[in-house]
Amino acid sequence: MPNMFSSKNSKTAPSVMRVKEHRPWLCPFLFVSTMIVIGAIFLYSIFIGGYESFIQKQQQADMESVLQQNASFAKQNAELRSQLAMVVRTTQQSQKTYIQVLQSLSDLTEEINFYKRILQTPTAKKPNKLLVNKFTLSYDNNKKQYHYKMILTRWIAKAATGIMEINIEGDRTNETIEHKNYNFMFFKKIKGNFQLAEGFTPHYLIVRFRSQEQQAKEIRFKWADLQLKEQP
Repeated sequence: MPNMFSSKNSKTAPSVMRVKEHRPWLCPFLFVSTMIVIGAIFLYSIFIGGYESFIQKQQQADMESVLQQNASFAKQNAELRSQLAMVVRTTQQSQKTYIQVLQSLSDLTEEINFYKRILQTPTAKKPNKLLVNKFTLSYDNNKKQYHYKMILTRWIAKAATGIMEINIEGDRTNETIEHKNYNFMFFKKIKGNFQLAEGFTPHYLIVRFRSQEQQAKEIRFKWADLQLKEQP
């Protein structure tokens, strides 16, 4: 009996072929996705560039604002310094004026008190000669000079006239620092300044008065007794 399954009469069974599934939508999707990514990157770069530009402009604006504020503060500082200097000058001038006013009041008070004593003193007891009521000496450290002040009085209603001379006696030499005429009634304040030669050591200050109506008058002050006051 013939073999029905012999190789001669049998046919090889065909192999199974896989058909790849067709996806027509995939290419457009990839294209669109790619374009979206590129667009996003482009927009992001634009955003980043714009943000950085904004930050730079903002920083520049802040810097300009700070510079303007500094310039304004510097101007205000200069104005305040100028005002302060003016206040200091005004204060110094006011203080100087105040001191001058006090000195004038002091001098006026001395003169008023002198006239009070004249009115209260009987005529018979009033001295007829020239008197030196006060002599003061001070030193100005800034100008490097001495300043003297004296008050002359005469108690009767008759003019005192003559020549006043101030001398300084030292170790070896004498210096004449003042030589002037005087002419007054009752009360006279005399002021003056002088400088001593370098290396000169004073011991006495001598005030001499010469007039035709009376004998020469001399008053000697020990230099150490004058109690020099240093002026600012």
